[in-house]
Amino acid sequence: MKALTTFFLGILLTTSTWAQKATKHIAYPNSFRMSNTFLTNFIIAPVTSAIKKEIGFSTNPGTTTNPDIIKKLAPKDIKWSGINSIYYQIYQNKESQKTHYAGAIVYRFKNKKTLDQSLGQLQIQSNEGYLVLDHYLIRIWSNDHKNAAMHLERLADYFTRKSGATVIYFKEEKVSDVTEPLTD
Repeated sequence: MKALTTFFLGILLTTSTWAQKATKHIAYPNSFRMSNTFLTNFIIAPVTSAIKKEIGFSTNPGTTTNPDIIKKLAPKDIKWSGINSIYYQIYQNKESQKTHYAGAIVYRFKNKKTLDQSLGQLQIQSNEGYLVLDHYLIRIWSNDHKNAAMHLERLADYFTRKSGATVIYFKEEKVSDVTEPLTD
């Protein structure tokens, strides 16, 4: 009887461990914090007085629930009112003569339905990409035109591996849902 109890206890513990691994817990914003080792020659960008004045944040990386800052950092083509907080982490190339930035902004939506409603409105630019995880939208970007594709690939790979986020793709032009029948 003791051996049978031990056997079932072992199965229960193993199943519990598998279930924990299968369901990743999202600890916002810690689940989205990036390591600076994958963007060569990049450091955390200092927050300048111009950034403080223009956007309103004073730390990098940081989180905000301030609606004024959310409005400024939200993609222009979605309803920013569906976002209840933002986590941002911005890097600057330390060796470039020009100011090159790369980074991520994680938008935490009120719920998955609100996020899903916003996805169809997004327009993607060549120097950015989007990933989704539960009710979070992750925007990655690089303004270093020479290396932007490599940076986006590394950032996307980082978030898919670390958090299990899914890369989403968009057409650059909005396409109408209404189609006209073909006539001869």
